[in-house]
Amino acid sequence: MYIRQKELFAGLDKRFVKEIMVMTEKKTYEKEAVIFREGSHASRLYVLVKGRVELTVGPNRQLAFTVNHAGEAFGWSSLLGRTAYAASAECIEPTAVYRIDRVKLNMVLSRDPHNGLILIRHLAEMLGHRLHEAYKMIIVGSEVSESYSTGQVMEITPAG
Repeated sequence: MYIRQKELFAGLDKRFVKEIMVMTEKKTYEKEAVIFREGSHASRLYVLVKGRVELTVGPNRQLAFTVNHAGEAFGWSSLLGRTAYAASAECIEPTAVYRIDRVKLNMVLSRDPHNGLILIRHLAEMLGHRLHEAYKMIIVGSEVSESYSTGQVMEITPAG
């Protein structure tokens, strides 16, 4: 089975995507299950199969992003050289994900630098857009905004 992902895996060689799929593990979680906590060891990248995951930051669990479209990736800290996750991921309904081990994925990326570079560029574009949306939310105040190409909603409530 291939990951159907317009944002992250678009334009990659089918053989490369198949190699990544071989190392994935499908995992299901119940509502309110925590996939990972902010500050915990960043060991995997996750791709949503179905369900809904809230990414929160800080001690008050401020909502940063909602992952709710099949194929969306999260847990990107594992690919960017970070040792810890930058947010917590909690299921807000029963959820299924593909888990991709950081070490195994990095080996595939190093064996195929051309496709690896495309994958990392897609990740950078996705994260750059999410960061841009977050900046707009902070400046404008508590407004709802659509995220890049997915139509998902992200809201940031201003401090004060």
